[in-house]
Amino acid sequence: MQTKKEQNVIETLATLNNLLKEKCGGKLSLTFDKYKKMVKQSNVSAYSLSEPTSFGALAPQYLLCLMYEGRCISSIELRIVSATRSVEISSKTHPSYEGRKYNLLLRTVATILASQLTLPSRTHTMRTRSQTARQIPRKKYVLRLVSRAINPVSTLLLVKYFNATNKDFDTYLQKEGILKPNLTMEHVLKFEEGRWDNVSDEDIENNSDFGEPLLLTVNFNDRVTMQRVKQVFLETLDRIGCPDC
Repeated sequence: MQTKKEQNVIETLATLNNLLKEKCGGKLSLTFDKYKKMVKQSNVSAYSLSEPTSFGALAPQYLLCLMYEGRCISSIELRIVSATRSVEISSKTHPSYEGRKYNLLLRTVATILASQLTLPSRTHTMRTRSQTARQIPRKKYVLRLVSRAINPVSTLLLVKYFNATNKDFDTYLQKEGILKPNLTMEHVLKFEEGRWDNVSDEDIENNSDFGEPLLLTVNFNDRVTMQRVKQVFLETLDRIGCPDC
């Protein structure tokens, strides 16, 4: 039996799928399922299939695919980290279909779906009216998407379109009077150039984060953030290039 949360994921995916099919005349569709099941299909473009050791022992639990003529031409892998109640994602688009905004579209869909996923949970005892004890799963939801922006493009995408947060970057934006929807590559590069200014050798030795990718977080419980993600989905859907168009 499907849980209410799983049913929500299915219904949300169906709604987004209908919008996509309407945009491209049914040529493109979305599928979302357990990773191991999805990669058994032929012609799947998935990050871990080309970079199998990138995440060590942490294998993806889910895979979101953009399907065209029975092939997964672009995908997002989702790795749920129970300890932090977070999800990490990685993406892969077949070279023949790059430059059509598919990756950004799938990132918005993955974020929306991830906000409705639950963690493997412990149980608690609940007594019914007949005083019969039953073990009821204690549901905990995924709270955030965590991403390590390895380059300025990733930072721009996550902050501008997903309202991602980072204490240092948010302080920079506030100081410069920059709104996230108005963020540009020039703004990001200026932040990166000044990120490690005036840092001494001693500071570098004592700072384990020195030189590391920028850690960005998308908070699923923030209403403004999720509204922004849904808005970006609709805007990107309007701009994607449909096959044979």
